[in-house]
Order: sequence, then C-alpha cells, then structure tokens
Amino acid sequence: MTGKRPGRIYVYSAPGYDTGWTRTTGSTTITGRGRLKVGYTGRPDPRVRIKEQTGTVYPDGDGIVIHLDEPAVRADGTTFDDHAVHKVLDTAGVHRASEVVDATLAEVRAA
Repeated sequence: MTGKRPGRIYVYSAPGYDTGWTRTTGSTTITGRGRLKVGYTGRPDPRVRIKEQTGTVYPDGDGIVIHLDEPAVRADGTTFDDHAVHKVLDTAGVHRASEVVDATLAEVRAA
C-alpha cells in the first residue's frame, strides 16, 4: 500500500433478516438462520455507511447488529472489496439478493 488507508469490510444484520435458509451443494446440506449484509466502505468507520443504508427505516439504529468490521486486506497485504467476497460466496452456492446473503458469519469470514 502507498500510505492510503485500506477500506473496510463490514457485515450486519437488521430486523427482518432473521429467516431460516437451507442450501445444498453436492451431497452437503447446510441449514442456517439469519441473513447478513456484506458491504465495503472507504470510510474509517463503517457505521457511517450503515446509517446511510438503514437510517430511513431504522433512524436510531434499533435492531442493527454489526457482526464484522475489519480492514479489507488479505494476509498477503493486498486489498479487496465486497465484490470479491460476493464472488467467493456465489461460487460456493450461497444465495444472494444484492449484497444480502444467506450464509453463516464463518462462511463470510472465510470468503
């Protein structure tokens, strides 16, 4: 990196995201509960971006739970954005509606 601060990957859930889901890939079936919004921001604090996305429906942030907020940097030092995470999840067969996925937090972290 050239002194520029990397962006951040964030994951949150919101009221109404607490739905059950089942995914079968090959002979493996995974069942889970809860949808997660996977996003990226260049801002140092993703809460600003999350407030922009949810502020009209949840003006006080009630029910919004941030599950992940980390620098968007791989172990080798290269940066990435949410599109890279979405692509990995798509390849794994995870159902996605825009940036909201039917996946476990462990699956999103691994992606």
